[in-house]
Amino acid sequence: MLVLLSGMLDQEPRRPMGEWLILDEAHAIKNRESRTYHSILTLRLQFDSCLMMTGTPLDNKWDDGYALLSMLHGHPITSFLPFQAAFLQSLSSSPDFPEGFHRERYIQMLDACSLRRPQTTIEQEFPMLGRKRIVTFALDPEDRRRSNDAYNMFKKSRKPGSRGGKLAGWKYLVQAQQYACHLMLVELKFERAALARAMCLNEAMDTIEEGDQAATDQLVQNCSSSTMGG
Repeated sequence: MLVLLSGMLDQEPRRPMGEWLILDEAHAIKNRESRTYHSILTLRLQFDSCLMMTGTPLDNKWDDGYALLSMLHGHPITSFLPFQAAFLQSLSSSPDFPEGFHRERYIQMLDACSLRRPQTTIEQEFPMLGRKRIVTFALDPEDRRRSNDAYNMFKKSRKPGSRGGKLAGWKYLVQAQQYACHLMLVELKFERAALARAMCLNEAMDTIEEGDQAATDQLVQNCSSSTMGG
């Protein structure tokens, strides 16, 4: 980014780096005021054409589309003001998003510069949002016991006079569902246990690389105790 914004690539006469600039996760440049956008815009000038790949071309607001459109050449929208004028009924009043005819025009613009898989392919490979598929599986006795115990704790915490208020028992309900449906979510139990293990692993790698055998043995022992205690 520093090199791109420093002007080091400015040359006369212009000498392109290549024919195609291919941007993956292109929605990362959506903010036209960010340094990321301006650095990529500078890089874009070094290539003849640009291909952008993203699953979410409009990641947030409708005008995020300007950042992507500005990477394409051969159209009259050369700044943000003409972009707004093309797709808003008025720059001084009315809603600040496209409506009616202007909305249809905006969709046409997106269709004109986008390529996606055919609708039939999408419907075949991905289930529709309204379609439900229920998957059942048997729990072993220990997992069933843990789920039931957590659910009983939830019911107990919901009784009048229980400590912690009305929201105190929700963690038990979540834990019961996790034991029943997503066992991996409760394997570590607490975020601090996961963090401690990650830090222990990083420290272990550094110690091993330094070649201190005594420190390595002590660290392995500490990590084992931490894991068993978690």
